[in-house]
Amino acid sequence: MGQFNKSIKHDGGRYDVEVDIEGDQAVIYFGPSFTLRVDEENLDNLRELLFEASRNLASNRSAQRVCWATGEIEANPSQHRNLEDEFIQAGIDAREQLKSERMMQGTASPITNDPIDW
Repeated sequence: MGQFNKSIKHDGGRYDVEVDIEGDQAVIYFGPSFTLRVDEENLDNLRELLFEASRNLASNRSAQRVCWATGEIEANPSQHRNLEDEFIQAGIDAREQLKSERMMQGTASPITNDPIDW
């Protein structure tokens, strides 16, 4: 068994991936069918490639996220603001709503730029 190992689930079942360090190279075994021998620089390149692929999958997954404000499933989030913008806008809207309600109750006076009203 390799120094580092992990059972990786894929669409056809599971695959044992093992990594051994031999001198200045990492030897990656993908089950009994494929072995990849790389130096440190190329191991880092592989890691970066896998990380970018993982980020892309996460982005695709979020493409079908549920909008927190409406509870509706968003099929294409690129047509909507990102989640942070939604939170900021919700805070602005809530503040404006509260200000409007207070003005209607007479507990706050309208803000103007006229020095007479200061």
